[in-house]
Amino acid sequence: MTAMTAEAMTFVEEFADQGAVESELLYQYLDRYRKVPVGPSVSLAFENANTLAFRVTEVQKLRRVYPAATVQRMLGFYASLLPGPFRLCAAVSVRRPGRRPTAGLNTLGDAVTEGTITFRIGGFAVVGEVMPTRASDRTLGPAFWVSFNFDDASRAALEAFSNPATIGVDAEGYDWESEPLSYDVRRSLCEDFTRPY
Repeated sequence: MTAMTAEAMTFVEEFADQGAVESELLYQYLDRYRKVPVGPSVSLAFENANTLAFRVTEVQKLRRVYPAATVQRMLGFYASLLPGPFRLCAAVSVRRPGRRPTAGLNTLGDAVTEGTITFRIGGFAVVGEVMPTRASDRTLGPAFWVSFNFDDASRAALEAFSNPATIGVDAEGYDWESEPLSYDVRRSLCEDFTRPY
């Protein structure tokens, strides 16, 4: 990520001085409104201003450790994850609850990165695009993020709650489909399309 855009700078300035976000409240919010488990080892947490506020406040703490240019690039990357009228981004976590990372889990993470993550709504399939990151971009969270770019028809399908919506991961050694998105998650994602950032 290079220099931040004006929109990214506005985002960073808005949240940089708010102080730390309460971790427990964030986890409760993620579980109810933003998180989609896909099988036993993969979950997606969709980013918005609330989730990224936590990342921004954490990056501020790294100013003493990293060069200013590195911190600036990290902030710019996180700001680029904000949703748009036809775009949603999600952090992808590959882990097993209660277990430490292992070589096998790292291998699974690589397979998921190289596989396909698909947002399915009714008869529409929106294939996610893995976003390139550097090591310093991953200091505060998962190894990668995925971006879903909707068109008019697929966005309208997601906003029509009568259409079933799921997320699937198709990777070597891992082929799972999520349960249908809950009402709270789906409503929260649809609100992202219309929020100004």
